[in-house]
Amino acid sequence: MRLVAIFCVLLNLGCASLRILAIRNDPDAILQHTGLDDPIAYDRRMRQILADAEAKHGPTSVEVGEALVRVARGAGWKGDEASALAMLERADAIFRMREHRSQVVLLGATTLAQLYARREEFERSRAASDRALEVARASPPLGELADLTLRELGWPALSRNEPAEALAFFELARPVAEKFFGKSSPFTQMIESDVAAAQLALGNRVLARRHVEASRKALASFDYAVFYPRQMFNEFLLAWIQRLDGEDRGAADVERNALDIAERRLAALLESEERDGQRLLLESMRPHLNQILTIALDTRGAEAQRVAMTALFQRKGRIFETTRSLLDEYRAELTPAEARSLEELVHVRARLSQLVLSADSARIPKVSAKRAERLYARAEELEGEIQRGATGAKLGLGNVSSRRVQDALPPNSALVEYAIYERFEPELHLDRGYFNRWSEARLAACVLRSEGSPQCLDLGEQVAFDQAISRLRKGLRDPRSTGVKDAARFVDEIVFSPIREFLGDEQLVFVAPDGPLHLLPFSALVDERGRYLLDRYTFSYLLTGRDLLSRVRLSARGPPLLVANPDFDAPHAGPDSDEGTVVRGISRRSFRPLPETRAEAAAIAKLLPDARVLDGKEATEDRIRSVRGPRILHLATHGFFSETPNDYPFPRFANILGPQVSTGEDAMLRSGLVLAGGNIATDQEGDGLLTALEVRDLDLAGTQLVVLSACDTGLGHIAVGEGVYGLRRAFAMAGAESIVMTLWIAEDRATRHFMELFYRRVIDGTGRAEALRLAQRDLASRLASRHPFYWASFIVSGHVPTH
Repeated sequence: MRLVAIFCVLLNLGCASLRILAIRNDPDAILQHTGLDDPIAYDRRMRQILADAEAKHGPTSVEVGEALVRVARGAGWKGDEASALAMLERADAIFRMREHRSQVVLLGATTLAQLYARREEFERSRAASDRALEVARASPPLGELADLTLRELGWPALSRNEPAEALAFFELARPVAEKFFGKSSPFTQMIESDVAAAQLALGNRVLARRHVEASRKALASFDYAVFYPRQMFNEFLLAWIQRLDGEDRGAADVERNALDIAERRLAALLESEERDGQRLLLESMRPHLNQILTIALDTRGAEAQRVAMTALFQRKGRIFETTRSLLDEYRAELTPAEARSLEELVHVRARLSQLVLSADSARIPKVSAKRAERLYARAEELEGEIQRGATGAKLGLGNVSSRRVQDALPPNSALVEYAIYERFEPELHLDRGYFNRWSEARLAACVLRSEGSPQCLDLGEQVAFDQAISRLRKGLRDPRSTGVKDAARFVDEIVFSPIREFLGDEQLVFVAPDGPLHLLPFSALVDERGRYLLDRYTFSYLLTGRDLLSRVRLSARGPPLLVANPDFDAPHAGPDSDEGTVVRGISRRSFRPLPETRAEAAAIAKLLPDARVLDGKEATEDRIRSVRGPRILHLATHGFFSETPNDYPFPRFANILGPQVSTGEDAMLRSGLVLAGGNIATDQEGDGLLTALEVRDLDLAGTQLVVLSACDTGLGHIAVGEGVYGLRRAFAMAGAESIVMTLWIAEDRATRHFMELFYRRVIDGTGRAEALRLAQRDLASRLASRHPFYWASFIVSGHVPTH
């Protein structure tokens, strides 16, 4: 029992039970007994214990306080520090009120000290440290176990720039760990790397290196999640020491090893975690990426920059990659039960979309809120079943590296991979497993050509280009604006001109944006000679350069489908819902007919003789849902996107579903397409408003091209490192190979001409990105005004063949 208790304290996670009388002194036995070889399952179990304690003992009981500490530790490990801090503060209040002291109380106080230090609230961190010491030394003192726990106070001391105090705490814990676990045990060697950090902060690089190399060697053979943070810590600490000693090549090798460790762990975690957990896990790993980018940008060494690009390829868009891989694997071979689950999920998402878009934004009935909560909970449950059913999915990226992506680049092309990151300043603080003093968010760009080394450079603070892009987008959306060319020149100077020299003579440029760059049409930027980049480059947009690697291309299963000129006032047909009639908040908006789209579809149909055309009353949501892998899907209609949940005419979505809904998933309900019947209030699923959440469930495997000839179809909620949550993400997740979309309002007549020009080029065998550029250029030459409002709105993203 004593050994288990020591282990619980040492691994910083707490334990669910201490009922075992004796256990062998080795990691396998302890981990298997406590369940700490699966921290995610452990977290769920701790949350259930907390719920049981509240029900049985009351919200201010000691049992609840101790359960809160354990749950908070798990939340912190997953990166959800805000929740962890709130739970620990509540637990501390309970312990003080009850005058309770125990190892768990001490654990909570040391963790509070750490979290406050990470937030740079150093006075609170010092107070929590003092509280921990008071608990440990109270009469009767907690003894040797307390010395192990007090080791955690070393990290707040390091963040306060007090390395001597930190070293004292680490040295206090080391003999206790050696006594119970042995000098060579991984538990003792975790403290060795603590000592290494303190010695480095004191300027003793030789000692620091000796300690971290010993720890690294001891932990290398243990493939347990609980050791992963420390393994990463050791890799980066050693790499930094090597760089300080001028050993750049050796440091790059160590950093590659760190990426391999992270990739193995990340693949396992993404497969087992739910959406919110995936987001938190990726966020908790961002410091590793920040450090790699900072080193690459500072050293300018070729090896460091290759490591940086590999890290970007592994991290960007991972939630999307995971979800798409699971769906692809799950859809491939459905059992009858799985098919029913998938069918129900489609139904639930459709009902959820209809309910959210129909709720009155001024007054949301309680009954609607309850229905929405039930539907959302059921959708989460079904998604979990699908995820568990897809256990064979290969979620690891394997040998994804800058060299593989470079080999996949077509001739005469280049990749520009953007990343928002935070610089770290190693000389100031040590925390979060390694150095921790972060700058404000900045923008980096890495350029990769088919030959030569990557080139990475820092482009400045994010706030500067955020503001510049916002001004430019405002001008692009208004054909009457007069300063748009000056604004486009200014943005070019910030985000593209600095990398132009690295592109050489390459004309095909793959752009993998980050942050607000996802909403920027690079073809509308203006170079130093006053020319739009449309005349100089062909741009194709990716979520990440990883998308250049070959995926299995499926054959189309149907002819092209052209949807145009929906009858927005057409009555709905189909079974009524059993949940009662509701009034649509969006019904205050009347969607006007789009007669030009009928001519647009007719012109395209002449170029695609086998195409089917749906228009008028036939252009329904149900007909779209029934298609299976058409070669081309062309949707010419109104699009919608609401910037925030509170924007009129959409309801206050957050008030319905509450804080458990992430902003990204929220946006999938706030963007969509309008089809037949979109102006008619109804309580039916096929309500004429096809949201991005519903688009995800379309079967577009084998669809080579989706064209969204509608307004604002490229917009959505932007998540750093994850792209845009909206229609573009939804169609890609549904299986579409590439998507043409708009970044602002599409003028009806200009769009019709553009589409004719685009399809003629595609049918002639021109690559989709080049076909789009040529169509834009031809359209601009025909217009009386060359204002980019009319031609620059369309972009193409996804896997885009060059011929």
